[in-house]
Amino acid sequence: MKGDVGAKGEKGNQGSDGRDGLPGKIGPIGLPGATGEKGGKGEKGEQATTNSQPKSAFSVGYNVNPGRHPISPMKYSLIITNFGNHYNKETGKFVCQHPGIYVFQFTSGSSRGSNDNILTSIKKNGQRILSSRETGSGYKSASNMVVLDLVANDEVWTEPYSTNHNYYYSNNYIYCSFSGFLLYASA
Repeated sequence: MKGDVGAKGEKGNQGSDGRDGLPGKIGPIGLPGATGEKGGKGEKGEQATTNSQPKSAFSVGYNVNPGRHPISPMKYSLIITNFGNHYNKETGKFVCQHPGIYVFQFTSGSSRGSNDNILTSIKKNGQRILSSRETGSGYKSASNMVVLDLVANDEVWTEPYSTNHNYYYSNNYIYCSFSGFLLYASA
């Protein structure tokens, strides 16, 4: 025989929501979502700058025959290029305005006389840096090039080495020339 229904008991504690159980199987990959709205305009960038490297370049020559030249800076009669006006035609010297690494080159020509020898030097602040020499008979040509580290007001020029090697020859074909340019400025 079945007994009587008992009185209602007290409410029990709440059970777990199942998160502490073992993970289930991974479901299938869903479809891609809709494309989002276009983003707003970004911040304005910095303005680009042009090459701010200082500029210095010159090329000079003799378009007349200089003949026997004194042992002093060679004052070339023709200015081909003088960007920045750092070559002084009156003194024959390049004067550095922008410290940096410079390239200098010269070519010297002489006539065909057996005593018409040439020996030309590049000088920096009065010190001979390098030279080029040509002797013998026949037309002669000598050249050289150097890379120099200059500071402001350094002076560079070409000059004959001695009175035994200073007979230059040129004309409108410009057999004697001197050039230089700033390769890059010092930081």
